Amino acid sequence: MFNKKKGVESDYKKCNPIEVTINPGEMLFLPATTLHHVFSIDMSISVNIDFHTSATSLKGLTGIKHGMPLKNSYYNVISFLGLVCKVPSRFLFPLYQSYLNYVS
Repeated sequence: MFNKKKGVESDYKKCNPIEVTINPGEMLFLPATTLHHVFSIDMSISVNIDFHTSATSLKGLTGIKHGMPLKNSYYNVISFLGLVCKVPSRFLFPLYQSYLNYVS
């Protein structure tokens, strides 16, 4: 998503997907703001830890101008409101709750 050589973000719509198979006992780290889609090919239990900072939430907001799906941008706005604008979680969690079942 980020072209280090040019120092600019590429358009999300122009990204080439990469398919990865994770075997039992393995894990995959995805850097902040990496769009991803996950599905299981067998019975499994998956854990996702979605950690944001003020900087990553701000970076997530810029993704919309590069073609990031609107639903992803919606959740990035909620994260931004909490981390940067300090909106209390009691107001944001009802808006964020659908993310617990969202597949990006």
